[in-house]
Amino acid sequence: MTELRVAVALLLLSANATAQDLWTVDRRPQRAVVRDEPTKEIETQAEATKSRGVDPAFAHVIDPGLPAPMHAVASMGAAYASTDAATRPLAADVRRGGWVNDLGLGLALHERIGVEAALLVAPPRAGDDAPRWAGRGGARFVISDSDLRLSAIGGYVRDFTNESGPFADLTATWDLGKLRLGSMLHGEKMLAAGRDSVDVIGALGASYRVVDPLRLGAEYVGQDFEDAWEDEEAEGGARHFAGATIAVAFRDNLRLVGGPAVGLTEASPRLLGRASLSYVF
Repeated sequence: MTELRVAVALLLLSANATAQDLWTVDRRPQRAVVRDEPTKEIETQAEATKSRGVDPAFAHVIDPGLPAPMHAVASMGAAYASTDAATRPLAADVRRGGWVNDLGLGLALHERIGVEAALLVAPPRAGDDAPRWAGRGGARFVISDSDLRLSAIGGYVRDFTNESGPFADLTATWDLGKLRLGSMLHGEKMLAAGRDSVDVIGALGASYRVVDPLRLGAEYVGQDFEDAWEDEEAEGGARHFAGATIAVAFRDNLRLVGGPAVGLTEASPRLLGRASLSYVF
């Protein structure tokens, strides 16, 4: 009888140990899956790292930042002007109204140096055999990347009149808490007879972060300021625009910015607008 009791006790102990082993084996794969799965926080940090410095808040003031070295920013946009009086930068270039589409690509070679190019295409209108195109390419140098961001851009531009020449931009933004102030000065020299000695454009903007992904603001753009000192301005005199701006950050590397604008003078188109989507990769 004693031997039977010992055998039963050993059998119970063995069954209990087997159950514990099965329970342990059943739980281990679950822990391993959770440990190996990448978290959203890690993915967000990676996007923020490569997108650092790129934070467009304005439709017309060029963002002065660059992505992380050896990362690129691609953009696509569209602009509209109600008349041919619209010129750079609202509906792309000289005497071209209607819709203008643009594609851009910039690559950061260093924390402070990058190269970029943009292609602008206007659908054909009456009298055009094919769509017209314009474009520009150049290099960007980041002078400051703190709360005060400042960049200089230089290169070569071709407009819709098939004329071309060198250009230079100086663009800056200044963050004051949730408020961002922006400014841009653009100059270009078209190497063609009958054009101005230099074309000068300026833009000012203010943008306020309402909530984390959303900014609202306003911009002013003035073009052909050379009319102030030239006896006869080739494009017909200075023009002034003002409008509202909205900027949305869908993710750290995906931004949408745009807004409508209205002309402030008789020579200016009555209605204009621009929207652009940018992606850092």
